[in-house]
Amino acid sequence: MDSALLALGGEVDLTLRPELMWRIAEALEYDDVRLDCCAVTYVDAGSLRIIDGARRLLALRGSRFTVVRTSSTFDRVCALAGFEELRRIVPAPRVSDRVIRVPDQWTNSDSPEDR
Repeated sequence: MDSALLALGGEVDLTLRPELMWRIAEALEYDDVRLDCCAVTYVDAGSLRIIDGARRLLALRGSRFTVVRTSSTFDRVCALAGFEELRRIVPAPRVSDRVIRVPDQWTNSDSPEDR
């Protein structure tokens, strides 16, 4: 089973949505997608709808979508906006995951796998 780690960081909002959708489309090629949001400092409900849509699409295909880490900001906004499914945390990412970073310009020191 091919797996990917979708690592979000910084402000995930309207300005980042085109890249988020592009990266999610890239992640949809995998059978097992893990979402790491530990570096998210802001997220809006529109971006959560996009992420939740990917979760639902993967579930329809019989693929896995799991959240491995969240920031307190991501968790709080998910709770307030009604995205409880995105608050379910599972064990940390595997080393073998294909890492897809959003935004793409993260440096190595900003990457969640360095934490």
